Amino acid sequence: MRFLLIGLVALYCAKPFTCHCQDLNQNPENFDKIAAFPTRLFNRITSEDAALQKRLTRQTQKYLDRLARKEQRLKACLYQLDSIKAASLYAKDPQQQYQKCIFIRRSFHLK
Repeated sequence: MRFLLIGLVALYCAKPFTCHCQDLNQNPENFDKIAAFPTRLFNRITSEDAALQKRLTRQTQKYLDRLARKEQRLKACLYQLDSIKAASLYAKDPQQQYQKCIFIRRSFHLK
């Protein structure tokens, strides 16, 4: 759907050029508007992409935080039932593992 929209916009922009460049010599501001259009389009697409990336990062962090809290509660319940099994199952701290995932996600997003 996105590519279809971009294709239609490109065809719309190319229309004056395919109509034998009508009135470009008499009306230069039309040409300036057409020349500036791709820049505005790409700036808008870039800003929307940045907003989506920011939203996705925020959602991912919330999800990982929620998983860490759930796992912490599960670990506490398991320790109450069988501490030896829980110690062998949770050799590493789950909170640190999730923080590591968040750090990797952030460093990947910055590249």
